[in-house]
Parts: sequence; C-alpha cells; structure tokens
Amino acid sequence: MARLASIFVSKLSDDDRKWLVETSKTHPTHSTRARALSILLSSQGRTIIEIATVLVVDEDTARSWINRWFNGQRENLEDVHRVGGPTLLSEDGWRSNWKKFALSATAELRQKATTVIGTVTYRGFRGVT
Repeated sequence: MARLASIFVSKLSDDDRKWLVETSKTHPTHSTRARALSILLSSQGRTIIEIATVLVVDEDTARSWINRWFNGQRENLEDVHRVGGPTLLSEDGWRSNWKKFALSATAELRQKATTVIGTVTYRGFRGVT
C-alpha cells in the first residue's frame, strides 16, 4: 500500500518562487530542474503521488526532494559532485526518453481518472500554458 503524502511546501517567498521557476527552466542538469519543479508543484498543493507521476520518479524520490528543500532549501536541490564515470545517457537522449514516458504516463492517468476533465484543466496539470 502506498504511503499518503504527509508533507507539502506550504508557502514560498517571491524570491524563492522566482528562483525555483528559473531553475526548473534553465538549470544545466535535468535532476536539479526536476527537483525545483517538484517544490513548485508541492507548493501548489499537489500530492507526492501526483508529483512522482508527473516527473516520472518513485514516490520516495519525490518525498526526498521535498525533504531536501525543508532541510536546506536552495543548496540542497543541487547535485553534489560525485566520483565516477560520465553519464551514459546524454541530455538530449534523456529528454526524448522522458517525453515518451511522460506522455504514456499522463495518458494512463487520464484513463484512470474517475471524472472527465477539460483540456484546459489537463494542460494546467501538465504545466502547459
């Protein structure tokens, strides 16, 4: 049985919100962009399950990102330098795989929805303007 979300980012300062939006759009690493986006989604009242589904990560991962924010805010969203070989998947390769998976996950979510939602609401949930 999945754990329910018990943590939310309740209020963000204007400065934090601006930084998170900028980071989620322009940071050079996808993991930091995803972490920033998870904080923004949480501040909008999204559950851990919704955040994990949208960002195509495990619920424990999404929960740990929010805990990182509580424990150190901006500094803890950045990746720490690790020793090891280079990544096996390029940024472009990751992006194309993520889009394919995200589209299938959102389609599955839409099918499982108990109520019919409009296109505008659905786009808003996906972050499309």
